[in-house]
Amino acid sequence: MPANPFLRREWRAPRLRARDAARIAREAFDVSGDAEDVGSHQDQNFRISGPAGTYVLKIANPAFGCEELDLQNQAMHHAAARLCGMVQVPLPDRDGQEISTFDHDGREYHARLLTYLSGVPLRAFGYLAPSVLRDAGRVAGQVAAALGTFTHPAADRVLAWDVQRLTDVVDAFAPYIRHPEHRGADRAHVRGGRVAPAERPRNRPASPGHPR
Repeated sequence: MPANPFLRREWRAPRLRARDAARIAREAFDVSGDAEDVGSHQDQNFRISGPAGTYVLKIANPAFGCEELDLQNQAMHHAAARLCGMVQVPLPDRDGQEISTFDHDGREYHARLLTYLSGVPLRAFGYLAPSVLRDAGRVAGQVAAALGTFTHPAADRVLAWDVQRLTDVVDAFAPYIRHPEHRGADRAHVRGGRVAPAERPRNRPASPGHPR
């Protein structure tokens, strides 16, 4: 039986301060400005605003290596070439690299600087009108179509969003659920078939973003 790839894997997102982010942007990417944490699920994102413009500094979760980050970078370039003005793209650091490595508090991190798309996150609104939801779906469809021809050596990486990995994900993270009855219920729902891992239909291509 294959080992669970999510066990003993570090998922804690980076916790840098704004002044650290401003220093990294300046030293690694030659971009000066004020840094503001704008939130993220697994990484740490800062908006860098300065005389040269506005950018996004992404500090990657240490769980993800350079190959996975390069996949993201190349996917952005691929989509941006087909969706003009709709997709952020990574920018080179002082050494011409799109992934910059630095040490912070004794640990190695990877940083990337992206172009900035102005707007307001949907989570800032309490109500989303049907027209807004239709527009969001249209954009999602355009991005998915743009990535339809994208390939990368890391596209078959292990991903927690893959529904075929559902049992592994629940087994790995259920111990972090505080209440034992909730923890047991999650496992029972998966194994009892209430939340059954989906099988990908034959001849259906996998997406490099959410592969199943």
